[in-house]
Amino acid sequence: MPPQLTRYLYFKDECFYSLMFCLIQKSSFDEVIFWAGEVYYSGFHEQLWDHIWKIYYDFYAIKYPKYEKKINKLSKETTNFKNIVYILNLFYYSKPTYTVFALRMLNPLAPTHVYMGKIPKWLKELELKKWERKLIRSIHNNKKINSAFYIKQVTCPQSYNAIKKYYIKVHGLTLKNKPFDAINYKNKAHILLALVCHLSLDVSEIQMKTISKKIDKSIMDRQIQINSVVEPLYKTLFHKRLFKISPLVGAFKLERFSIQKLDYKDILRLHWDYFAYNTPLWQQRIKTCNGIVDNKKYELVFKNDYDHEAFYERFNYEPDEQSKEIQEKSICDINVAKGQDWLCGINDSVGIKKTSYSQVY
Repeated sequence: MPPQLTRYLYFKDECFYSLMFCLIQKSSFDEVIFWAGEVYYSGFHEQLWDHIWKIYYDFYAIKYPKYEKKINKLSKETTNFKNIVYILNLFYYSKPTYTVFALRMLNPLAPTHVYMGKIPKWLKELELKKWERKLIRSIHNNKKINSAFYIKQVTCPQSYNAIKKYYIKVHGLTLKNKPFDAINYKNKAHILLALVCHLSLDVSEIQMKTISKKIDKSIMDRQIQINSVVEPLYKTLFHKRLFKISPLVGAFKLERFSIQKLDYKDILRLHWDYFAYNTPLWQQRIKTCNGIVDNKKYELVFKNDYDHEAFYERFNYEPDEQSKEIQEKSICDINVAKGQDWLCGINDSVGIKKTSYSQVY
């Protein structure tokens, strides 16, 4: 699938990553909501909630376990933007931790420690299967990368039960018998990784209160305003493209580099309409004017001149005619090394040494 452009012609994945960086680096909350709005109002409601879950388990779950229930309840209303603003407000005023994120980005393909010889008595008494024993032994010995590897290898219900049994019988914890499928997030291995990191914390490090601030009503008013029509039309990007993508998005594998035949700047300047087609908002706009895509020429085709003119009179923001400053907010060059350096710093901060990363987020 080609890269997808959001409503004001940013690459969709870069909006996701910019939202993440705004939250964990505490940019303005207005910017946080701007990036969330770019994705939400483009029609990617479920994908945005999935990204919110991902951010939660990567950066907040191990210290703020109470948020899980709130997110789970509000995420059932996928088309309620106020719920999204509420959850992002919680994140913004909470302190992120990076252990889960670092382990998931490493994506270990092999164990770093192999356990040989006699099985410890405490482990035998848990009556686990071979792969479950390797996982639990890694957790017991605080081998984080090993734990991340084995969590991927063991099926989630089995590993979840093994982890609960270990912490109840060996550490004497009291854990709720919560159904594993009760969480509205599909990546169960991610939940387990966060759970292990959470249970390894000292109780004093866990925040049981909700850290939030009253949401400024003007934020929602600005979202309504940003969705208003601009006259003349070609001034839309000048008024609506408010923020530049994060310079750290090069930490991840980006859609802009997935099309080999085109330069990513040409994607926006010359073929924006074609690449916007797979965005729900733009697809509906194009179909309303009887447009279809030509995959060989990377362009839209309309049934007649009337439909062609009707579409571009309503929606041509003329990205190729904008100032360099406006264009650069969306298609500035990405310094991959800068993103990788950031990842190295994150790993160093949590005591994980690695020189290469999966770049998959």
